[in-house]
Amino acid sequence: MDLSGRNVLIIGLGKTGLATLRFLAGRGALSFVTDAKPTGEVERLLEGQELRAQATIVAYDPSCLAKVDLVVPSPGVPPSNPLLQEAVRRQVPIISEIELAYRFLSCPVIAITGTNGKTTTTTLTGNILKRAGKKVFVGGNIGDPLIGFAAGAQDADYAVVEVSSFQLQWIEYFCPAVATLLNTTCDHVNYHGSFGAYRQIKERIFANQTRGQLAVLNAAEPSSRLLAPQLVSRVTCFNSTAPVAAGMHLAAEGLVYLSDNGRREIYPLDMVRIPGRHNLENVMAAILSVQDCGVSREESIAAIADFTGLPHRMPTMPWSR
Repeated sequence: MDLSGRNVLIIGLGKTGLATLRFLAGRGALSFVTDAKPTGEVERLLEGQELRAQATIVAYDPSCLAKVDLVVPSPGVPPSNPLLQEAVRRQVPIISEIELAYRFLSCPVIAITGTNGKTTTTTLTGNILKRAGKKVFVGGNIGDPLIGFAAGAQDADYAVVEVSSFQLQWIEYFCPAVATLLNTTCDHVNYHGSFGAYRQIKERIFANQTRGQLAVLNAAEPSSRLLAPQLVSRVTCFNSTAPVAAGMHLAAEGLVYLSDNGRREIYPLDMVRIPGRHNLENVMAAILSVQDCGVSREESIAAIADFTGLPHRMPTMPWSR
């Protein structure tokens, strides 16, 4: 993708917007930025990041779309945003920051989405890979933006990224080697119009996968059970309420892993130090997400046993079998 001389509009100047601006400046794009914040505050953000000379601040109204070749919204900008709606009407191309970053990546992506549990599962997946001696970037919709990693040396074996429905709304070629959909509830229906539309956006994480890639699904969700046979990629499932033929499920003896070729492994429940049945699902999803990455059972157990949760996550009642 040649960005040299192209007029690119960044909507939203938070952490990801600033990282996108740096990335575009390094590739010769002409960047325009707009934000709902007052212009003076946007000016201060740019000056504080030494980026003022790299961008032209434009009004936060449809006039900012004039002569724009490409729009890159920040992750917090919903598809209902009036500027995005106007860009769609004018047929101005829109791609998310993860789509832009993906086109410049040199390592495989493990992408994790879902209404709940994304941050925990993404962090834990990264921890397991690190315990196995892999070089890993962990970020996306949490921590460091993927576009910032794409702008650097990319010294990693894997990029483990949390992705949101807002980001998946605007992908085109984004194709993770491993794509994990944890769950879907009605949290963002107000932004997408209906639960069906929201679910369809979440399922876009699998849209470009090929037969050699892996899809991880929650078999306890009827919508995921219906989706599984429609996917081109290999499918593995986790379930905390019933056994699975291949994948991982909760049983009296622990978390049971069953491979496609009949291998059976037991992961002890006492390795999990974060409470709640939902966190057992997060752990299973993380283990399945690294199955193709050369990680041993012992390495996964050690990483999970060391994980005590994230500081901003509130504890829940202990899970029951």
